[in-house]
Amino acid sequence: MKLDTVREDKAIQNLTTRLAENFADIHGDTVVQGEAAEKKVLPKVAPLFVDQGYTDTSSEGPFEDYLSLGMGKTPMVNVYEAQFADAAIHGKLKPGMVLMYPSPTVLSKHTLLSLTPEGDKLGMLLSIDVKLQQLAAQHGFRTADQDQFAKVVAQRKVPVAKEIIDVADTPTYDTLEHLLDGVSKSYR
Repeated sequence: MKLDTVREDKAIQNLTTRLAENFADIHGDTVVQGEAAEKKVLPKVAPLFVDQGYTDTSSEGPFEDYLSLGMGKTPMVNVYEAQFADAAIHGKLKPGMVLMYPSPTVLSKHTLLSLTPEGDKLGMLLSIDVKLQQLAAQHGFRTADQDQFAKVVAQRKVPVAKEIIDVADTPTYDTLEHLLDGVSKSYR
C-alpha cells in the first residue's frame, strides 16, 4: 500500500474502511469478493489489527488521544479526512501531525435515511442550502459544492489533498461482514 502524505510541503475511520483499504492492497488492488478471496487476505490482514491491541469502535477515541497526547500512545491513527481537516481548521493539530492518504483509498459516503417528511426536507437542505454547505465545510467535510471546502481549507491552510483520486470500490456488505467476523475471531 502506498501512502501519500499531505502537508503544505505535502487516515480513514471505521474498521470497515480500513479493512477495505488493506484488503484491496493485499488482494492486488482489486476488490475482495467471494469466499476464496476472503480466505486469501484474512491471514495477512488480521495481524494488522490484532497487533495494535485494543481498538475503539470508532476513530474518535484514538484520534482524540493522538490530538491530546501526541504520538507517544498512538503514533499513527486511522481517521476520516473530515476529522483531520476539522482539527486543523480549529487549531487542534500540533506541529508534525500530517494526514496520509492510502493509495488506493476508499471514500466513505455519509448517507441520510429520512423516515419522515421533515427528514426528506433536511436531506434536501443538506444537499442544496449554501449556509449548510458552508457549515459542513467549516467542519472538514467535502460538500456537493466543492468550492466551499476548497475555500475553507485554503483560507485555513489545511494540508489536505485537493482531489481524492485512486479510489477503490468497497467490497459488498456480505463480504465486509465475513471479513469483520474473520478479524474479530483473530482477537480471541
